[in-house]
Amino acid sequence: MINNKYTEIIKECELKGDFNAEITKISAVNLDQQRKYLYNDVFSHIFYFFMRIFTAVLAPVIGFFGFRLKVKGRKNLRAALKTGAISVSNHVLLMESLFLKHTTFRRYYYVGGVQNNKKGFGGYFINVMGNLPLSTELSSKKKLDKVITHLLETKHLIHIDPEATMWIGYDKIRPFYNGAFHFAAKNKKPVLPMVFLITPPTKLDKLLGCKYRVTMQILPSIRADTSLPFKEQVISLRENARNNIISAAEKFYGYPVDVTKIDFKKYYGLDNQQQ
Repeated sequence: MINNKYTEIIKECELKGDFNAEITKISAVNLDQQRKYLYNDVFSHIFYFFMRIFTAVLAPVIGFFGFRLKVKGRKNLRAALKTGAISVSNHVLLMESLFLKHTTFRRYYYVGGVQNNKKGFGGYFINVMGNLPLSTELSSKKKLDKVITHLLETKHLIHIDPEATMWIGYDKIRPFYNGAFHFAAKNKKPVLPMVFLITPPTKLDKLLGCKYRVTMQILPSIRADTSLPFKEQVISLRENARNNIISAAEKFYGYPVDVTKIDFKKYYGLDNQQQ
């Protein structure tokens, strides 16, 4: 992992086995039972059109100068665009949604955490651009469920981070929650696994403002085994996606990345010390 201001917090979580801990500050949540997820009015379409052009220019600039971004496996993305899919990845970058939008000119939706339930123009902006914020309110949860079904039926891509929380710059793969795979199995749509791979910047990179190098690798889609009971379909889909991501990451890094199989006391040289 590349050292940053979260390194020590992450180390503490690793040693405790708390791999889905929230390590970044969470802003206040707007519990809006009347939350709007899809913006189909004329003004929103016009606003999205111009903002999409802006981000289409901005994303490559940020990707190259800030992260030396490389995207591999675009053919797998193109295949998913024909059917609609739930994409999943490790959650390690603030810019993930921007880079996802950079991969396609189609509208790419992104299920964000409850902290993305924002009021005012800020909330309107991120939602028009494709953010689908989770909610603690039952009515909004039901509405989001219907929206995801509708978007998948109309062959859109929806990204869900199965690790739930963001660990910036983290090079290992944490346990996955079921949510993304539940939606895929329920709607009989594929899961598109992808992995953000991070390496340190060169001296020249640092001079040009690059924090670290990022490779975004898009893997082949996978589908649920419909011969299994539904709950087992979800679990099997989750584990297959996670294992494929782990295999790609280990091939890239050359060392183990599955946190469930790493002895972190030994990893940090603490196995022979009294805690």
